Amino acid sequence: MAWTAPRTWTDGELVTKAIMDPHIRDNFLAVGPHLIARKTADQAVVGSTTLVNDTHLSASVAANEHWHYTLYLLYDAPTTGDLKVGFTFPTGRAVSTASHWSAAGAIDLQSIDSGASATTLAAGGFGGNAAGSRLILVMNVIFVNGGGSGTFQLQWAQNAASGTTNMFTDSTLWGVKLA
Repeated sequence: MAWTAPRTWTDGELVTKAIMDPHIRDNFLAVGPHLIARKTADQAVVGSTTLVNDTHLSASVAANEHWHYTLYLLYDAPTTGDLKVGFTFPTGRAVSTASHWSAAGAIDLQSIDSGASATTLAAGGFGGNAAGSRLILVMNVIFVNGGGSGTFQLQWAQNAASGTTNMFTDSTLWGVKLA
């Protein structure tokens, strides 16, 4: 949703929904990221590299919408298990991501692109620091939906099957509707 220059009101003007929405509601939605979803419980994956849906971090999308999402993922993972993430979304859509992860002096930057006809997208491994050592992964995602509605869904698993990987409460999905 783009910013609309606020109108000049006149005395005695009848204010309707059609007049107010673009100037008040839509402008509030356009000024910055809004919390779309917050993880309200921990979730674990044990010894599995199969991507599973996150139980909280997803967003409904309508046809032809464009979104910028930012995810803050709080996790721990075994040093040999690591974390991999992915997304599912309606068919025939495009997703591009850039992510930043750092721990113990290591920095990992990844950029991935789904192309125009994918329905899933998966990023390689983000390091683990052992159980109890919480890490944060920040991902920025540009999502361009096509002609159908559906769900933009975070998925995650271990990059190598080993021990337990946890995604913690207060991981978040923020969004700004671009169009």
